[in-house]
Amino acid sequence: MHIEGGEQRPARLEDFVTGPPTKPKSYPFVPGDRLLLYTDGVIEARNRGNEFFALPEAMEAACRACTPPEFLEQLHQELIRHTEDRLADDVAMLVVDRLDEGVGRQAGSGSLRETPLP
Repeated sequence: MHIEGGEQRPARLEDFVTGPPTKPKSYPFVPGDRLLLYTDGVIEARNRGNEFFALPEAMEAACRACTPPEFLEQLHQELIRHTEDRLADDVAMLVVDRLDEGVGRQAGSGSLRETPLP
């Protein structure tokens, strides 16, 4: 509830905004970097001891030189081990790799291969 002029009313989103929005931030994304996008189901996954899934540690333990599908598979397997195959929420992960200049990847027969760009 929000009290305005002595009158109570349901709170609105505007009641929680304390100032102008912050300025957007940017970070370098250089060749060799890897970006992981994920849903809250990944980081909120819990084991029987009620401990959250330690995504940063799982990312550090995963193979850095492997392909994006292999990287995702390793994270998925660690998540399944952590929860003992009992996911309580939907889970989605997407990996984006920044390739070296002049190199692209093409999908072909279910695998990725590097090919020089023209």
